[in-house]
Amino acid sequence: MRLTCSGLAAVLALSCAWLPAAEPLKLVTGNGYLPYTDNGLPEGGIFTAIVQRSLAVAGYTSTVDWLPWARGYKDTLDGRYAATFPYVQTPERAAQYLFSEPVVQMTTYLYGRADGQEITLKPGVLKDKVLCLPAGFVALPSVYKLMGGGTPRVETPADMSACASMVALGRADFFVTNSLLGDLVLRKLPSGYPKLAASAQPLDTRALYFIAPRKQPGSASLIAAFNKGLAQLHTDKTWDMLINQYVTTLLNSHSATAALQNRGGRAQ
Repeated sequence: MRLTCSGLAAVLALSCAWLPAAEPLKLVTGNGYLPYTDNGLPEGGIFTAIVQRSLAVAGYTSTVDWLPWARGYKDTLDGRYAATFPYVQTPERAAQYLFSEPVVQMTTYLYGRADGQEITLKPGVLKDKVLCLPAGFVALPSVYKLMGGGTPRVETPADMSACASMVALGRADFFVTNSLLGDLVLRKLPSGYPKLAASAQPLDTRALYFIAPRKQPGSASLIAAFNKGLAQLHTDKTWDMLINQYVTTLLNSHSATAALQNRGGRAQ
């Protein structure tokens, strides 16, 4: 599926008619990273909406393709796409990609079975435990602090919704995801499943970025233009309006549930 700038709905109040007639930028992202990116969500998710709005303010038209995360990342690195999103910054990624200014902040929690005991973030809590990490995800550095020097066994299902089910059924012990997606996948669990809970304290707070390959001509100017567009969204308070309106709508509508029936999430 492809999302074009002209497909943005009234919530973005955007007209693309004035934009230059240059070839649209080809962007790629993946599914299941609710509420940030998913082609089953309005405007493809809040991150997708902000990306296309920021680029439009900077004078670019754009199209978005939806691919498996690992493939989209590699295809962008190989020059098939101008940029991809959303990603947290890691040393390996920073060596390969240029990063925009932070687009949104993501707070993550450790999720496990609610067995009457508080889920803590003490070092070693994951020792000899099974961590669920969907295919194509990477564990944040803060997760390693919970390993207590050991290496946890890892289950890698297709998505975060599957991780929630596996933890509820005892096939894994923990999973890590952002608070918004965590709330949504917990709501999706069948009523007869054991209840899950989040850690009392956040595991990590990190920014999500729009990224373009370092070695690709034009990447530096694209990131600079994107940053200018994003800054304008902050200046005129459009960013705040989009975040507040989108999340409120998502959490109070059936669109999130509908999307989750087909795909889960990506934590990092």
